[in-house]
Amino acid sequence: MFLLVWLPRSIVMDKVFELSWHPNSWTSYPFTHIPPYENMQRLYSCLQEISNTTPLIDVDSINLLSQKLFKVWNREYFILQAGDCAEKISDHDEAIVVKKVSFLRELSDIIQDVYSPLLIGRIAGQYAKPRSTPYEVRSGNALPSYFGDLVNLPEYDSNVRKPDPQRLLLAYQAAQKVLHHIKKLNKESEIASYLFTSHEALHLYYEGALTRRSEKRWYNLSTHYPWLGMRTALHSLAHVEYFKGISNPIAIKIGPTMTVNILMRLIDKLNPENLPGKIALIHRLGCDLINQILPAWISYINQNKRNVIWVCDPMHGNTELSPNGIKTRYVDKIQQEIISAFDIHNSYDSFLNGIHLEVTPYDVTECIDNELVCEKDLLSNYCSCIDPRLNPTQAKQIMQLVKNKLLEVR
Repeated sequence: MFLLVWLPRSIVMDKVFELSWHPNSWTSYPFTHIPPYENMQRLYSCLQEISNTTPLIDVDSINLLSQKLFKVWNREYFILQAGDCAEKISDHDEAIVVKKVSFLRELSDIIQDVYSPLLIGRIAGQYAKPRSTPYEVRSGNALPSYFGDLVNLPEYDSNVRKPDPQRLLLAYQAAQKVLHHIKKLNKESEIASYLFTSHEALHLYYEGALTRRSEKRWYNLSTHYPWLGMRTALHSLAHVEYFKGISNPIAIKIGPTMTVNILMRLIDKLNPENLPGKIALIHRLGCDLINQILPAWISYINQNKRNVIWVCDPMHGNTELSPNGIKTRYVDKIQQEIISAFDIHNSYDSFLNGIHLEVTPYDVTECIDNELVCEKDLLSNYCSCIDPRLNPTQAKQIMQLVKNKLLEVR
């Protein structure tokens, strides 16, 4: 009964709870990576408030993205999906948004004369992150892990690490402000520089409250392009249940533990009509494993004639600890995975349709390149709360490599 407390009014009026799928049908399935809240009634109250707000994204722009993703599948566009590892709710001022968007456009311009870029930002919603463990232990003391600003704060303090439902409203308000600035920038730019938004649809309570019905179809109106994370794709039936009902184009992050059989079941469940452009597979394997795993996936997908978009995430499979114990990524390994991805797709009658990067327009020292950033430099300007990002110089080097590989396979 508690589900109906916070369902949007349109849901109650249409009596869609009588149908097989609705934005909260996922609650009947096992789920992971959704933090527990002490006060559930307060959670439902916040969700009810969000469900009665104006949606963040409009359906027409989602359908426009779907049209462009069909062209990606048809090898007319190349995806650049990039942005922060985890956004801060406080980063909603116009100057910050302009700096981020301008930098993403600068990166996309690098490949402009080779392939038309489709620019998708990790922005205006990347406020929740899955964590390997629900608790962080320091000096024998355990506190909830930092799950992103949507849930709690990174400071190691019991007062701010407790999951707080009020942060869902703060995240909505911050995303609304960021999107206001993005829409203004989109109107001022050429259509080739149009920026779509994306984030991992991890916190299903929040995503469900922003899922609305339009012309007998359901859309996630928190973002243009939600993705299903690697951990939840494998271990959370609830997330798969949620994704199967929305009409947005979607992406699935896939890693070394994904089998071809599970992958095929996921694709068929989330895209039963086998629509081109509906599904993107973002492989995140690491430079040491990509040659062992990716060929089998491509061969199986080709053999079974499934229409998918292929995107390489060379960041997450190459995350490691430096000798001094700091989480980092080595740029040469990122480059090697990109080279391998292009070469493998080309060898197996496939095409790499996009690249997925964690980047920042600020001169951080989070990834090691042995030129500007060495191991000893990591802490000089390490700003990420979770995963290391490429700084502008490193990101431009990566995009130049992407351009060179696109020229080879064109």
